[in-house]
Amino acid sequence: FIDEFTALPNRPDLIFIDCALDRSQPTLSALAAADNVILVVSPEPRSITGAYALVKQLALDFGQQNVHLLASKIRDDADAAAVYSNMLDASRRSLRATADYIAAIALDDAIKRANRLGTTVLEAFPAAPSSERFRDLARALVAWPIAAAEHGRLEAFVDRLIMMADLATTGLHA
Repeated sequence: FIDEFTALPNRPDLIFIDCALDRSQPTLSALAAADNVILVVSPEPRSITGAYALVKQLALDFGQQNVHLLASKIRDDADAAAVYSNMLDASRRSLRATADYIAAIALDDAIKRANRLGTTVLEAFPAAPSSERFRDLARALVAWPIAAAEHGRLEAFVDRLIMMADLATTGLHA
């Protein structure tokens, strides 16, 4: 895993790690080491409950007080607002953590068709509304400030990843 990052010919400004919405040690270590955590949450109660449990564990065990929410599989803006409101209310009330809403992606027919074709919606259907939302999200993410690190961002992430994994396996918390 780490060797693959360091072997990249160009150092990335952003690294996306697609983690399952679980609270396993590898997932928690990766999330705790990250400069920014984006949780993809859908309107289903199971998704909101799972995301809240993850935010709670990150806040209590690792001191991660801020996450960003990406609402997915929504029908409309009201769905997105409900997802955000539920997460924000729960995290503020019991954790004193914050959750920033960054975007919403509707589950449209283009996404379903692209999945069946085994490709991304951006490649298969670039004019679809969901493709435009993904492009908007990408433009917003590359504009985020990048944390400075003394010996490089990638190396700093890897250092934090190793430290968080060590903390998790020893039972200590940040």
